[in-house]
Amino acid sequence: MNVAKIAMGVDPGIQHTGYGIVRVERGAYSLAQAGVVVTGSKEEPAERLWTIQKVITTLLEEHKPDIVCVESVFFNRNVSSAVSTGMVIGVVSALGAGAGIPVEFVTPQAVKSAVGARRDAGKAEIEMLVKRLLKVELKNHAADAAACGLCGLLSLRKPTRIFIEAAVSAK
Repeated sequence: MNVAKIAMGVDPGIQHTGYGIVRVERGAYSLAQAGVVVTGSKEEPAERLWTIQKVITTLLEEHKPDIVCVESVFFNRNVSSAVSTGMVIGVVSALGAGAGIPVEFVTPQAVKSAVGARRDAGKAEIEMLVKRLLKVELKNHAADAAACGLCGLLSLRKPTRIFIEAAVSAK
C-alpha cells in the first residue's frame, strides 16, 4: 500500500513567514497549500508571533504533516533580524513538537539541493524549479517554503536519490 507522505515547509521571518504543504503519493509530488503569513511592522513582537502561531496551528491541524521542515537561516549582520527570526523558528518548532510531529532544521544549501538547484541559486531559480516539480507558480517566501517541504519529503523517503534525479531531469 502506497501511503501519501505530507511535509510542511516553513521559511521563517517575523514579517513574512512562508509555508508550503507538499505531498508525495505514488511517486507524484503535489502542493496542498502554500502562502505567506504577513505581520505588520507596527505590531508588537508578541502580537506578530501570535498571528504566526494561529496560522501554523491551523495548518498542522488541517494537513497533519508527517514532518515539519524549517529552514535554518544564518545571519551575519543584522542581529535584530536574527533574533526575531529565531523567535519564529521557536514558535514553529514548539507547535510541531506539541503536535507530535518531527521537526527538522535544514540549511538553505540542503533546500537548494532537494529541488536540484545550484549552490549559488537565487530566488528566481528556486521559484522555477518549484514550478517544474509541483506544477504551480509560487513566489518568494511561499516558493522557499514549498522547496523546504520538498526537502522534508526527502527525509521520509528512501532512497532519496530518486527525487533528486527527478528534479534534475525536469530541467
